[in-house]
Amino acid sequence: MGILSKLFPNIFSSTKDNLDTKTEFKETIIFHDSFLLMGTNYHKKEAYQVADFLSGGEHYFGKDNKYLKSYILRTYKTVYKYNKLKTVDVILQREPLNKHDKNAIKVLVNNTFVGYIPAEIARKIAFMIQNKKYRYDAILTGRGGPYKTVDLDTEKIIERKKELSYYLDLTIWKIAK
Repeated sequence: MGILSKLFPNIFSSTKDNLDTKTEFKETIIFHDSFLLMGTNYHKKEAYQVADFLSGGEHYFGKDNKYLKSYILRTYKTVYKYNKLKTVDVILQREPLNKHDKNAIKVLVNNTFVGYIPAEIARKIAFMIQNKKYRYDAILTGRGGPYKTVDLDTEKIIERKKELSYYLDLTIWKIAK
């Protein structure tokens, strides 16, 4: 259970109307956490495919090297090829036949594998995924891949390699009538 729901349990419960049956459901947050997805580096092709999809093909802020040099010198920040990737169009899918972990939960965006929920978290929540008594809200964010910076003389832009990283902010709700 996330720290906010522990501190403010009454804030994190709500009542919703089901439009079809007019039955009232009480939803209570029973899990909330943010974490780095695992396995992304073993599935680089898929990870970059999702990054291209989420970025709409715009890389390095969509700016040229002249602009990037000015930005880097002004902010002292490197610029990643994939910056500020974000989506709520996330599907969690159990993978009980996974030979490494029977509780494995893979994360999909646009029907493409992005990564796995860490094993210690998957063990706690696996039974809730794809169970009608629970629902989840997930926000996937990411950034990384190659990045641009300036050389030591701050004269020209250079490109370096870095892994692409995805994080998931996951909230699971228990639904009760």
